[in-house]
Amino acid sequence: MSITALNWAWQISNLKSNPKLVLLALADHANDDGECWPGLESIAQKCCLSRSSIIEHINQLTQIGVVSKKK
Repeated sequence: MSITALNWAWQISNLKSNPKLVLLALADHANDDGECWPGLESIAQKCCLSRSSIIEHINQLTQIGVVSKKK
């Protein structure tokens, strides 16, 4: 867990509640470089959302430039 990533995620104010929750869950998994590789199922369980909702919210976060995805 990176406290820096969590603090940064809390500062993002232009998000609705579920994308914000997903961002916070990602930040909770982040290392000190802000990188994380959690499984979709673990994020879904943590957020009490469906896997498809997690994918949708991560795509939204990517589109607005809050997060980036690497393969």
